[in-house]
Amino acid sequence: MIWIILALLFLVLSIYLHKSADRLENSSMTPSQDINIETKSESYWEKYLRDYPSKAKSITSQIDLEFASMTDKDVKEIISSVERMATSLKCGISEIKETYLKEISKYPKELLPEMIASTSREIKNEANAYKISPNNTMTSIMVRWLKEKHDSIGNPDAQVTKNAEDDEIKILKELCPFVTEDIDIKERLKSLREASLLCNCPMKDLKVFYLSDMKQSYDGSYEHFHYLPETLKYLAGKSLEKANHAGVKPDNTIYTILFEWLNDFVKEERERLLQANEVVCPRCNGRHIKLGFFKDEFECNTCGNQFGGL
Repeated sequence: MIWIILALLFLVLSIYLHKSADRLENSSMTPSQDINIETKSESYWEKYLRDYPSKAKSITSQIDLEFASMTDKDVKEIISSVERMATSLKCGISEIKETYLKEISKYPKELLPEMIASTSREIKNEANAYKISPNNTMTSIMVRWLKEKHDSIGNPDAQVTKNAEDDEIKILKELCPFVTEDIDIKERLKSLREASLLCNCPMKDLKVFYLSDMKQSYDGSYEHFHYLPETLKYLAGKSLEKANHAGVKPDNTIYTILFEWLNDFVKEERERLLQANEVVCPRCNGRHIKLGFFKDEFECNTCGNQFGGL
């Protein structure tokens, strides 16, 4: 009896081992069969489309970019920039562009080139702050929107009528009488138009407006005279920076024009302070002072010290 039972057990074991061998054979064949099958994982944008279809639609409606062909890193950075912008403007993602351009429309369209230039200068700052690619910053996207708006309205300078321009040229020659070359007249008009709009002041009144504003910060005393040469140095530096972004020569930027106006006032103040015997030499405290050789500084007749210049 026991031999029958053992025979049955061997039979069952044989069947089990045979089936196990078949399974092992089949399983060992599976990898070789699948070895040439490539599996493609979802990109970050594909996952975002699947998980946040509404947000994805809002983003693509605001920014005309090929997200499907971008790297995961670029997509993540742009989405983060857009979400930060929405939070900053306190609006939905689908309203970002409209909200931003509505704010921009409060300013004269003639200032768009300056807005484009100043916004472009901030791209690097945003990229460094969030450690992202400059092309993925919200600032770079804002520049694209500003350029679109600028292109849609055309060149503001071209919209100035001939009669209006003739009147402006007369004003320019009163404000800057030594300017005669056509290119200088054209570039200075551009700078003066921008300043007029920015200050909300008629072009013919710009000089009086600026000098009046300066005099509010300067009380006419020698103690505070140094403020004026320091301002001249600042304007000289800004003229070079402005020229690169405004597309005009440094001599024709609004900063150079302001420099010229202020410099005339500074010369008058030097003469007045000398005649009033208010100038004091910082080295010997002497008051026997004269104008320096180049008329932009004082010179002490007692100790020879030169001071107060640019």
